[in-house]
This record gives sequence, C-alpha cells and structure tokens, in this order.
Amino acid sequence: MPKNNNTGIHPNKAVWYATACLLLVAMGIFLYRVDDSHLVSFLLLAGGLTAIHVLPFGRWTVLDTCVGMITLYDLVSCLYADCPLPAIRVSLYSLYALVAYFTFRRLSAWQPAERIVRSGSDVLMGIAVVLAILSFFVFRSSVLGVGFEDTYHFRFLFRPLGYITNVWSEILLLILGWTCLSRRRYAMVLVILTFTAIFLSFSRGAYIASGIFLIGSMAVMHKADKFRVLFSALAALALVTVCCPKEFRTTLAMNSTVSQQQSTESRIQGTEAAWTVFKERPLEGYGNGNYMYALDTVTGQDSTKPFTSMAPNTLARLLVEKGIAGTSLYALLFLAVARALWQRRKQRESRIIGCTLLALLAKDMSQSAWEEVPFLMLMVYLLLAYLQREEEEEPERIPFSASGYAIAGLALATVLV
Repeated sequence: MPKNNNTGIHPNKAVWYATACLLLVAMGIFLYRVDDSHLVSFLLLAGGLTAIHVLPFGRWTVLDTCVGMITLYDLVSCLYADCPLPAIRVSLYSLYALVAYFTFRRLSAWQPAERIVRSGSDVLMGIAVVLAILSFFVFRSSVLGVGFEDTYHFRFLFRPLGYITNVWSEILLLILGWTCLSRRRYAMVLVILTFTAIFLSFSRGAYIASGIFLIGSMAVMHKADKFRVLFSALAALALVTVCCPKEFRTTLAMNSTVSQQQSTESRIQGTEAAWTVFKERPLEGYGNGNYMYALDTVTGQDSTKPFTSMAPNTLARLLVEKGIAGTSLYALLFLAVARALWQRRKQRESRIIGCTLLALLAKDMSQSAWEEVPFLMLMVYLLLAYLQREEEEEPERIPFSASGYAIAGLALATVLV
C-alpha cells in the first residue's frame, strides 16, 4: 500500500485511529451520563464504522447474528409497546450498542487501534472509580458528623456519578473485568481500586457476584492473573474492613436488618407479580421499558409493602417486556457466548471475560439493571466483541457491501424516525 510521504501514515489508518477515538467518546458519554440528546456521537460512530468497513453478512458469526437479532427485535417492539416512549429509548441504546459492537469487532483486530481504546478506557474508568471512592469518604464524613454510627442505612443517599448504589456496583463489576484484561503495570492499581469501590457499595448482590468472580478466577485464570486478582481483593478487603467495620459486618450478615429483610421480600413479591403479568401476554411481552407500567395494576399502591422500581431479576424483566419471543433470543445469545468461550478456552482474555460475564449475570439476577443503564449494555457488547477478536498486522481491507451501508443507514433512519 502506498503511504503518505509527509506523515508516513496511510490515510486508512488515520480513519481507524479517529474511529477508535469516537468509540472512546461514546464510552465516556455513557459512563459519565453526558447529555447527547441529538445523538451526534451515535451518528459519528456509525459513520466511523462505515469508513472502516463493517464485516459483511457472510462473515458474521453466530454471536454477531444473535446480537443483531436482539437489536432488530428491540426496534420492532416500539411498534406494539403499551408505552412507546421508553421502548424507543431502549431501542436507540440497543442500536447504539450494536454499532459500538461491530466497531470494536473491527478495531480490536488491529493492535494500534485496540490500544487506543483500551488505554483511553482505562483512564476514563480509573477517574470514575477514584471519584467514587473519594466522594464516598466525603459522604461518610457527613453522615458520621451529624451523630450516626455508620452509613449502612443511608447508603441509598450515596449517588456516585448519579447512579444508585445497586446500579453502580454492577458497573464496577464490569469495570473490574475490563481492567483485568489489561497487561499494563498500572492495571493492579486499578483492580485494587475497583475492588475497594465494590466493597464500599455494601451491596449484598455485589458481594456475592464479586465472590463468584474470585472463585471463577481461582478456577480458570492463568497463574499471574490469579495472583493479581486475589492480592487486589485481599488488599481492598483489608482497607474496607479497617475503615468501615460496622457496614462491612452488616452487609455480610445478608438478612439481619429490617431493610435487608424488606429488600429480600420485595424481590420475592416482584418475581410473583412479574409472573402474573407475564401470563397475560406471554408471547411478545409489553415492550421494552414497560416493566413497571405492566406491573402497576398488580403491585397497586399499598405503601405497607416494600417496593422498588427495578425488576427483581433479569429473567423477570425479559419475560415481562420481551415475552417468550424476545427471551428466546437472549437464550440463543447465552448459548452463542458459551460456545465462543469454549472454543477460545485456552486464551487468557476468554477466561477473564467468562468470569466477568458470570459475575454480572449473578448480580443481575439479584436486581436487574440491564437495559436501564446504557453503559452496562454498551460494555457487555464490547466484551463480546473483544471475545472474538483476531489480531492482524495491518487493518484488513474489506470492500463496501450491502451490510457496510445497512447498519449506518439503519442508525440514521432510526434517529430520523
């Protein structure tokens, strides 16, 4: 290939670098909840994907097809959803995640572009974790300053980056897996900080999920990764135990306080209510984002019963909002991911991604944040894209095809509609 004599960089590579930066911008927008109501970053990323040439349909894997079918179903659900506005919002995030997925599928194949995304995302996530830890100790100082003994019963007031505690702890689990993929020297520091932030959430579901991550890492990860994860977890555990002993003991008790018992009760009642409304519309569901709308007639307005606006688990949300048809697509995705993990079981990255997805599934089965938080959806899709990466010495030149324009065209048409 001829090179530019002035810069020594082929123009095609410059486009790849620019697209990698656009993907970083998308990650930052989702993580820090920056207002992009006009979806400018979405359209730019779709344009970047077109420029680097999306994989043609003939080269899509089973996993690619499953992700594409889920997004297509999300778009179709807008047509029949009882309340279309939340369904439209979810469908846009789903399409955004799909574009990011195929973008990273291409970028991760070429090491220089992948390095931009990996290093840049480490900075974005590292800043977020540090801010969360510092803000927690400011919050704790305020609570103790007015005479309370600990912060456990006030943790719902703690909103790092605007997220509620349960959602933030799940984001931290994702960040933990993402940072574990890094081989850089600073990676252990990020892992320790992330474990610390998870333990400071005092979320029972996060504690269980992080325990599953630890068990999985000890069972399947390579020796160096085992040491890094175990050492980081123990260091974070020691720090949290020293700084917040009462909150830590209360969390480990799992069901000793009234609030813990009410939380458990609300999950049980929420699951029963979800099953009731699912039986009324089992095939197609009520539409994305319509979980609480569907359950309103069942849950009623009884203030004596514990209540939460979030689904008690992912399965309940899927069945209510997507019905059997949509849930079946996620079942196929689960099987496709399991197949991809098995095929790449000897690779270090596959083992880390497998442990991360298992921990996320465990956390989401205690309270579903999937599809309510765009960053979670985006990062899970990026992990699935990274799982299938194949390294190349040079960016592969793929000619334009129908699929090269289809995804970008679908993105533009959806925004306009």
